[in-house]
Amino acid sequence: MTPAVLATKKAKIPLTVHEYEYKSSCTNFGEEAAEALGLNLEQVFKTLLVSLNDDPRKLAVAIAPVAGKLDLKACAKALKAKKAEMAEQALRAFA
Repeated sequence: MTPAVLATKKAKIPLTVHEYEYKSSCTNFGEEAAEALGLNLEQVFKTLLVSLNDDPRKLAVAIAPVAGKLDLKACAKALKAKKAEMAEQALRAFA
């Protein structure tokens, strides 16, 4: 289970986990999940890790529909930062 699922259960927040068989060759996890679960891309969300103000240690998580694209300027504004950019791949692997 993911840390998010564990935290949700610990907080006693109602949760339904939708499982599917992951394909190791997949490069677009959101599209794979939507297809495997028989859902539209607009019904599945992705979590994205961004770094703020050119500081790789200042990170935030953004959630967006799989069908959409994260607006980094709007993300920075919402987080009261001057700039938001996708976090380095090495950092995303540990998030």
